[in-house]
Amino acid sequence: MIPVKKKRTFWKFSCNNIFSILCAAAIPIALGIYIVITYKQEQEQAMQTQELSVTQTIESTHTYVCVLFYRSALSRAFSLPTENVFVRTHESNQKWSL
Repeated sequence: MIPVKKKRTFWKFSCNNIFSILCAAAIPIALGIYIVITYKQEQEQAMQTQELSVTQTIESTHTYVCVLFYRSALSRAFSLPTENVFVRTHESNQKWSL
C-alpha cells in the first residue's frame, strides 16, 4: 500500500474564529450604512430648508411689490408724496417705517 500524504491545511476555522471574523466585518458595514442614511437625511433637510427659503423670498418680494403698488396708488389718489406714506414691514418685530 502506498502511503497517502496528508494535505497541508492553512484554513482551520473553529466557530469562535468564524464569529470573530463576522463581527470584525459587521462593524465597518454597519458604520457605512449609518453614514449613508445620515447623509441622505441631511441632504433632505437641506433641500427642505432651501425650498422654505425660496418660498419666503418669493412671499417677501410679492409683499414688497404690493406695498409699492399701494403706496403709489395712494399717493396718486390722494395727492400725497410717497415719502409720507407709512408702510408696515413684513417682519412682525419691526415697527412702522417709511
